[in-house]
Amino acid sequence: MMEHNLDFLLDLVAGSGVEIPAELIGAGWLTRWATTYEHAEAAPGSLNREQAIRIAETAAGWSERMIADATSFAKIRDRIGSQPGTLADFEAEYGRVRPPDGEG
Repeated sequence: MMEHNLDFLLDLVAGSGVEIPAELIGAGWLTRWATTYEHAEAAPGSLNREQAIRIAETAAGWSERMIADATSFAKIRDRIGSQPGTLADFEAEYGRVRPPDGEG
C-alpha cells in the first residue's frame, strides 16, 4: 500500500520543497511495521523500539507544526492572495461609516 510506504511519502514531501527533519530521512525501514499483521503472520523481523519511538515522536511533532503553520490565518490568506481590508477600502466601496442613530 502506498499510504504505508514511508519512503514514498517522504519523497512526496521532499518533492514539494518542504524540509524534512534529518532524523526522518531514511526512516523507510519502518515501512514493514506500518501495517497491522494478523496473529498467524510472521513478524517482519526485529524492531529497534527505542529508535522507532524516537522517529515516530519526531514525525508526529514535525507534522503537527507543519499542519498548524499551513492552516494559520496568515498562510491561508497568502495562498488565496487576500489581504485584510481597511476602513478606507470599506468606505470607498460602501460609503462613509457613521455612528448609529443620532450619535454623531
